[in-house]
Amino acid sequence: AAVGAQPERLADLLFLAEADSLRAADWLRQAHTLADSLRSRRAQADVDLSGARLALREHDWPRAVRGVQAAATGHRTMEPMLRWQLAETEAAAYYGAGRLTEAETAARRAVDAVERVRSSLVASWSRAQFLASRAGTYATLAEILLARDRVAEAFTVADAARGRALLEHLAGLDAAETASGSLLASFATQERTLRRIDDLEQQLSGLDEDASPESAATRNRLRHQLARLQSDYVDATRIQPGSVRAAAILGVAHADIIELQGALRPGEAVAEYLLGPDRVHLFVVTRTAVRHLLLPTTTPELVSRVRVARDIAGRPGPLQEGLPVLGALYTQLLGPAMQAGWFAGIERLVIIPHGVLSYLPFAALRDPQRNRYLIQDLSVMVAPSAASLVALRRSGDAPVPAGTGVVALAPFPDQLPGTAAELDGIARTVPGTEELKGDAATEMAVRRSAGDGRVLHLATHGVLNPDNPLFSRMDLRASPGAAPGGDGRLEVHEVLGLHIGAPLVYLSGCETALGQMSTFTRGDDFVTLAQSFLFAGARGVVATLWRVPDAGSVPLVEAFYRNLRHDTPAEALAAAQRELAASPTHASPYYWAGYVLNGDGIGGN
Repeated sequence: AAVGAQPERLADLLFLAEADSLRAADWLRQAHTLADSLRSRRAQADVDLSGARLALREHDWPRAVRGVQAAATGHRTMEPMLRWQLAETEAAAYYGAGRLTEAETAARRAVDAVERVRSSLVASWSRAQFLASRAGTYATLAEILLARDRVAEAFTVADAARGRALLEHLAGLDAAETASGSLLASFATQERTLRRIDDLEQQLSGLDEDASPESAATRNRLRHQLARLQSDYVDATRIQPGSVRAAAILGVAHADIIELQGALRPGEAVAEYLLGPDRVHLFVVTRTAVRHLLLPTTTPELVSRVRVARDIAGRPGPLQEGLPVLGALYTQLLGPAMQAGWFAGIERLVIIPHGVLSYLPFAALRDPQRNRYLIQDLSVMVAPSAASLVALRRSGDAPVPAGTGVVALAPFPDQLPGTAAELDGIARTVPGTEELKGDAATEMAVRRSAGDGRVLHLATHGVLNPDNPLFSRMDLRASPGAAPGGDGRLEVHEVLGLHIGAPLVYLSGCETALGQMSTFTRGDDFVTLAQSFLFAGARGVVATLWRVPDAGSVPLVEAFYRNLRHDTPAEALAAAQRELAASPTHASPYYWAGYVLNGDGIGGN
């Protein structure tokens, strides 16, 4: 029993070494002694790695380098988690020592390893901790590249740091929920294969130190299975021409800076954020330049301010108490780039948020010097990533025919009278609008209309499922007989399997741009209804950041479609938001700032 308890004792000593700074050296010496007595390569590697982390904390770069080198040679077979931890520590050690080439090599190994770890972390508490750490891994590589004056490459790394929650959730879909041969089934299979690879690597790691013939045979069998699965995974992840768009939205494809700059329109800029464990980075991309700024805030501070800003902007009433917060966020997130003149001549800003910034109503950020909302100077849209923006623009190069119609559904006009008023307003503005109210607004009607090339407007309940976001939904009327796909609950996993031919989808329901709203963790990564419609083929999606008011949505909807007759969706939404911000009855951001355009802002009517 005492021998069996030794690994747990070693784990305790290493924990104490990293937690108790006053006695760290003593705890580490005891851990070294115990690891030697265990004659375990893994135990010694753990001790060496812990010693390297302590050296990093003390800025003793040479000792940190020696520690990671010893850990790397002390253990031949490492599971993804240890491989990630070792590479990340090694990158930090070489970076601190000024050995940037070696630091970059190690940081790239850490990025590769972290993507292998993600599939095995399913507990919510582990996932939140993992996502925050994952962002730190990408931020380390980006910072090393910035130190080497390679801003464009650092931007590509920052873009790859976008989360892959949708991809991970796809692995939970069974064969009955994914059509055979579909893109959805292909990506789900890829993720499941990755999980099987991780399981095999974990098994191999556990067998590494047992030299018995039985273990040798088992190792050979597992290695054969692993090699076959790895080959299958490499083949499966080759991005086919028809799946570039879906891969980009899932976070699999990477941004090419030349392609991004070619996809930008005159007067357009991208503002992409990267939240590390502490520091916040901003990349600004225009058609001719890629620039970077380290922003004057920290990630923990930003989390707190975004929470307060949402609480204030997401409720009706006077806004005076909230202006300082909205002004401080403007100053921190956009002020330095504005002062540097990076947005001179820019009319449309594409925001690519990261983490908690996905919850922030950027349109309501307020310039404290000029007392103007951001939306009063620029049209604002949001993209999941730079890679997705390129893919959406590439797939939507053909112009949308003039006079594209609208099919609008309001399934519950009695419960939500504002939704019926929305449809009436659209019909007055867009000739030929097909209005489906009450019993006519079925899920099957959406499925029939989704591919016919008209703008799709859903005015109904949006229901967020934070525990299983694949079951977040838009509520519609059930079809007679409640046939499969006709139960009136249009859920995310169902949308993913549709073909959406609409150039624009307007989700006029609550929280359709959000995933898990129960927490504001530093590593937020979620699945949204808006994202699912983009995956299914929509070019742009108007969605909401909070529980929008029923009656209060009507003026914005009418103004949006009126402007959409002669403008792009991005400009139409901005013009509508400006109208409400200037009105005496709807000036509060509560009525207009919660609406965001996701995806491509230039397609539409």
